[in-house]
Amino acid sequence: MKSDLDLIIETLTAEKIALEEAVENAVSEFDYLIAHYHHEALIELDNKLRVLRSFKDPLHQQKAELKRRKIFLSKRDMPPGVHQEAWELMSAKWNERFKNEEQAIEELEQSANRYFTDNQLIDDALFNLYEGIYKGFNISIDERDEFVLKFENTSGQLLISTEKDIVRYEPNYIIDNRISAHLQGLGFMFDYDKGEYVYKYNFTYFKDATPIKILLSRLIFDLYKLYDINQNCTLVYYN
Repeated sequence: MKSDLDLIIETLTAEKIALEEAVENAVSEFDYLIAHYHHEALIELDNKLRVLRSFKDPLHQQKAELKRRKIFLSKRDMPPGVHQEAWELMSAKWNERFKNEEQAIEELEQSANRYFTDNQLIDDALFNLYEGIYKGFNISIDERDEFVLKFENTSGQLLISTEKDIVRYEPNYIIDNRISAHLQGLGFMFDYDKGEYVYKYNFTYFKDATPIKILLSRLIFDLYKLYDINQNCTLVYYN
């Protein structure tokens, strides 16, 4: 039985193949504007797949980069003016470097720490709110504090709020007015009195943080498009 992660990767891979075909068809029909839009969507999809595959295999990016460089070298012709002997010597050095990198990756694969683990930070923070230890906490999604989520326990309700919608950029391949409100699509409603987008979650019998963590992951990856898996986020409690 396939895991949820495998199913998502499989679905997005099929979508990537369809987009690649769409780009080729658009180019063959000289419809370069549509090809450009499809290509933009393809770049975003590649970023998502890179992150998801890295969750499954933390060494995925290193393997992919090594593979890319090996293919590039194998297809590269000897530059004009370079002697055959010098070219062969340079190629041999690159192949030796590739071999050393492959060996280093193999050693990392046998390491006990190669898999991602959930450090339960979000779980602990939510249970601290549920038990009344803290009134709330803020999560800063990036180092520049461009987007901050506020979590607060209010009368048996978990309120998740932010002062602005998540729009890092509006993709060109989306038809005008196709997406009217990014956050509302996930259940956030705009509170005109507070000037904030607010998501309400029944906190009365809180036992499992999974639904909130899924929501948070969709905010980070699907909407905020934070594709750097090594990006640090900050969590600060307040009373």
